[in-house]
Amino acid sequence: MKYITEFLNKNLYKFIILVVLLLTAIIYIYKIDLLPLGYDELFTINVVDLQSLQEVIHEGNIEDTHPPLYHFLLFIFVKIFGITELSIRLFSAFCGILSVYFIFVLSKKIFSLKEGIISSILLMFNTYVMQINQFARDYALFVLLSILTFIYLFNIMKNQKTLINKDTLLYVIFSTLNIYTHYFALFLLGNQMLFLLIFYRKKSIKYLLFFSVTIFLLYCPWIKFIEQKAVATSNIDYFKWLEDCIFFNYQYKIVFIILLMVPILVLVYNKIFKNMSFKFIVENFKQELFLLFFCIIPFCLLFFIDKCLFNCYTERYVVFLIPIYVVLISRGITLILKNFIIESVFVFALSISLSFHLLNYKVNSFTGFYCDNPKGALQCMSAIYKLNRSKDIDLLFVGVHFFDYYIDKYLTEIPKNKITIIDWRKCKVDGDIVDFLEQKKPEYVLALQSCHTTYLQDNYTIVFTEHFNCFFDVCLIKIR
Repeated sequence: MKYITEFLNKNLYKFIILVVLLLTAIIYIYKIDLLPLGYDELFTINVVDLQSLQEVIHEGNIEDTHPPLYHFLLFIFVKIFGITELSIRLFSAFCGILSVYFIFVLSKKIFSLKEGIISSILLMFNTYVMQINQFARDYALFVLLSILTFIYLFNIMKNQKTLINKDTLLYVIFSTLNIYTHYFALFLLGNQMLFLLIFYRKKSIKYLLFFSVTIFLLYCPWIKFIEQKAVATSNIDYFKWLEDCIFFNYQYKIVFIILLMVPILVLVYNKIFKNMSFKFIVENFKQELFLLFFCIIPFCLLFFIDKCLFNCYTERYVVFLIPIYVVLISRGITLILKNFIIESVFVFALSISLSFHLLNYKVNSFTGFYCDNPKGALQCMSAIYKLNRSKDIDLLFVGVHFFDYYIDKYLTEIPKNKITIIDWRKCKVDGDIVDFLEQKKPEYVLALQSCHTTYLQDNYTIVFTEHFNCFFDVCLIKIR
């Protein structure tokens, strides 16, 4: 009995983490292909369906706003598993499952097993993270690589012995891979270098020089591919981002707000009431300061840049901050409860509550998607075409070279000479629409309309419109 107890004490956490990872796999992979592929996901398919890695890198650079690593890895992945709605998203799900494991590793390294387990559970139930882990874009890989850079950065902080060792080399590798995944990883890298400079001063100089030179040299091959791009930007509502991503878009947000504030209150309490010096606090609360730095400084800098200088694109670009907030909330739980049984009961109750929230999100997504997707729009076009096939109808697609996957799948009964695709990124849309109309002279045009087809609305009569969402409307247009 004694040996069984000792075995359980030593291995219970492994069992818990295994259960968490299995639950994560179920949550992320179950019905991952039910929702239709989104606008950007269809672009991802077109890139990774090219013939060679060289084409993938060049095409991705021409069309996309992100570096090539994600498309590079996904190209290899779909060569093994084929291209379907399932396989194109499965790579992101695998990255998400690994993120749940490595946030356990990160939190365990910084604090203890308890924080590690709580962090992995909270990340698993984060609905925003679940969305990007079921989405065929680079954000899931971005989160995973960001967590790995934090792990090895923390190792470097703990063991500042030799300059070149396993931790520094792995930090360089994962940081380089990260900036080959997303340009905002450069912002993360800059903040990590700033942290070393502030807290380690002269000790950090050799590390900063080593990291800067080696990462720059490793990134040089991609620099020649970088060109100025006209990218649509949008203002981030930062407080809404905190609410949705950090507080899980959760009805009891006050719980997470309190837990997030606990480490700050502990430091303030020690400074004011225990009269600890700043030097003593820095030396004895490095872990909390490490987390607080990356929760506060990058967020404030992004807020300033976005509001005062230029737009920081969209909330998906700052997902690298989410794991740090999750670890800090986990630390808040252990600081405020300080009892294993109470912590276990609290985390279990929180998990149950979050699971209902997650289930509600999934149910709403699964039941509401039929009226809001490109697959449905193309099926609708096919049906309208069949009903009106006695008329001279041509199909016009504007700006939807993204939709080759679904066009081939759902418009199989329509003659190819009836389908015209106008790529708005590579031509003058209105001019090409005029050329199309003058060349084919159809009586009707069945158009998959986006914001780029206003010419059709202004010059021809819309007989019928089936609205799907802000991107996709099916319009039957009669030529005057």
